[in-house]
Amino acid sequence: GDWLLTMVVMMIPLVNVIMVFVWAFGAGNKNRSNWAKAAIVMWLIVFALYIGIILIGAVALGGFEELIEELEYM
Repeated sequence: GDWLLTMVVMMIPLVNVIMVFVWAFGAGNKNRSNWAKAAIVMWLIVFALYIGIILIGAVALGGFEELIEELEYM
């Protein structure tokens, strides 16, 4: 029953972020605490990957823009 409630709470926007931190660093169920800490680590990894993809995309688009400008002058 506890895990079903956990998953239902995770479906509620903004509440899920707050509750993951409460579960991760508060006293209570050790299994839920470890799960919440792992969820936070996964969020950070995904966030870092998104930033990396955005930066690579920005660099690639900047490079393509220069290539298009060079082709226009030919």
